[in-house]
Amino acid sequence: MVVRRVKIRAVVWLLGMLVPALMARPVRAGPEDCLECHSKPQLTRDGKPPLTLESFLASVHGRADCTGCHIGEGESGYEVFPHESGDEGPQDCRFCHALGKTVGFPEIIKEYDESVHEQRMGEKFRCSSCHDPHTMAMVDRNLPREKRIDLGNKACLMCHADSAFRVAAADGDEIPPSSTHDWLPSLDKHARMRCVVCHTAIEGDKDHLILPKERAVRACDACHDTDAPIIRKYLGLDQKESWVTNPILFEMAYLPGTTRNRLADTVILALFGLTIAGALGHGLIRMKAGSGRAPAPYQVVTTDLYPLGLRLWHWANAVLFIVLAFTGLRMHFGGRWGMGMDFESAFNLHNLVGVALLLLAVSYFVMNFATRNAGQYFGPPQDGVHGVVAQAKYYLVGIFKSEPHPYHSTKDQKFNPLQKVTYFGVMYVLFPILIASGIVLLFPKSLPETVLDRPGVWWFATAHYLSACGLILFLLGHLYLATTGDKPSYLVSAMLTGRHRHHEPEDAKVIARKQDEAE
Repeated sequence: MVVRRVKIRAVVWLLGMLVPALMARPVRAGPEDCLECHSKPQLTRDGKPPLTLESFLASVHGRADCTGCHIGEGESGYEVFPHESGDEGPQDCRFCHALGKTVGFPEIIKEYDESVHEQRMGEKFRCSSCHDPHTMAMVDRNLPREKRIDLGNKACLMCHADSAFRVAAADGDEIPPSSTHDWLPSLDKHARMRCVVCHTAIEGDKDHLILPKERAVRACDACHDTDAPIIRKYLGLDQKESWVTNPILFEMAYLPGTTRNRLADTVILALFGLTIAGALGHGLIRMKAGSGRAPAPYQVVTTDLYPLGLRLWHWANAVLFIVLAFTGLRMHFGGRWGMGMDFESAFNLHNLVGVALLLLAVSYFVMNFATRNAGQYFGPPQDGVHGVVAQAKYYLVGIFKSEPHPYHSTKDQKFNPLQKVTYFGVMYVLFPILIASGIVLLFPKSLPETVLDRPGVWWFATAHYLSACGLILFLLGHLYLATTGDKPSYLVSAMLTGRHRHHEPEDAKVIARKQDEAE
């Protein structure tokens, strides 16, 4: 009986030893086997979603066995089941990638060793901190640009809570006001960029050399310039033979200072030059033609023509527009106009002055209709087309012969026929286009992404630019024509004092009386 009990205890002991040994059998640690358990939510860590066989097989490591990285030692070895969860992590990525299977990996290691991640976190930070080895996949170049950028930034957003502005922008939500990136203008547009654009060194293709935030790129000219260093880094050198700057980027986005049409700019700059040259030439001929001619007898007629409110608007409008023209051209031409004002200052000043001009324009149009001054712009000009031709003929021929002005300003007709046609086009066509397009550009989020295969903002920016250039041409001509009064100073002084002066030829009786008085 005792012997039988000993045999039973021996069998039980033997089974107790064999069952664990049988359970801890070697397994083929392929993804199908491991994911039977590791796809369960309770085995995930760091709040990551459960890993699925489908997502793993779609990754760059989808053909590898799990034990290629998860090796372990002793009883915690991952080649037996069940295995303990040891503290040691998976094999370092350098073990495989440094063998030459990844092009440029030695340079990547060097960049990483100099990056803020290595300098501040050391052993706590590994490749897998950014690149999830279970889901990492090569970005499909056929995906939409926004999707590719989202995938590229995913690694950064896993840790950087301050980058919540990027998540909000991708979802179309409002940008958190407490974001550390709120110094950027048009934050929603900048938020749709790769993080590494500004947070890596500009020199060379160094996407792994992550800089401390104090050294991140904050200079707008790094992008907003035809030959900007960041544009060169990611898109290469500008193709000078193309009619558009940075043609690859031109097709995808509108970037002030970086994307523009060289042909349109050449034509516009030529018109600026011709206008200035024409004014200088016309003025020199006037001086030469009038230098040897004795003035005919005349009397000065003075009329109170321009009220104080109109004069204040005129000069304020002129100053604001000149500032807008300078800052706008500075942004449009990028680094070429960079001396004396950086892009960010030009952008902020342009928007501030633009709002001031908008308020001034509203007050002007209200005042114009309230005082019926708008009637000066509307309706046919004096003598119709004949009057326009007569005034143009005077500027082209008569002014050199010291002929009298065919039309003088009066309270009922402040503009000559040519002025009336020109000023109507300027104040009631170009000016409203400039103001309306400027308002729209202040709120780019309200615009559609694309219109007729071009970025939606591009159409409004083009209208804004062309209307501004038309107004600059008018300003250049206007500055010269302001010297074409009966004396060069008359028209300018009229907008300072409100009193318009012109010459009326004296009749024979007045001339004879003055001669008698002189004798």
